[in-house]
Amino acid sequence: MELDELFGAAVPPQAHGLRPGESILPPQSLTLIGGEALSAGSLAFMLAVQRGCNASAFLSESTTLLWIIDKEGTLRIAIEEAFDINQDERRIPFINQLKATLLQDGWNKLGHPALLDSDKLGRIGGEVVYLPDDYVWEINNLSGRYGLGLDRCEQHLENAAFLLREYGLDVIVDFNQLRT
Repeated sequence: MELDELFGAAVPPQAHGLRPGESILPPQSLTLIGGEALSAGSLAFMLAVQRGCNASAFLSESTTLLWIIDKEGTLRIAIEEAFDINQDERRIPFINQLKATLLQDGWNKLGHPALLDSDKLGRIGGEVVYLPDDYVWEINNLSGRYGLGLDRCEQHLENAAFLLREYGLDVIVDFNQLRT
């Protein structure tokens, strides 16, 4: 099956394009999964959460995991990170409970385009959330630039979830339609 059929066509960021920093700062937590690429970072973290590691579970509830399929069909995952406008190289996890404070204090967040190579072509993206009551990861297509408002379908999301299941993660999907 062709990549366009599996995950949708590779497109540049839709909606509001690139935010400051997203064209030059890749997330420090970036993990590549699939094809020739496999780095253990985020995958090991997700497996630890699923297996009951309290520290990892606490961190997963405090941060957002972003994911995207790149133009080659590789799954890229990273913790949503923020960077200080005055110190370009300094990046921190974008803590969910502190988002408004960080933005007011001059931090910018690195979204889905930051996970991609310089051409910023992505197929489908969203967030991965751990549901502790169900002991399962939920993958969604909540990316305004690569997941919503495009010709993406639930099967594209299922195909992305399959890549995580291949590594032992329990994953369900939550496909979202753009509300008009």
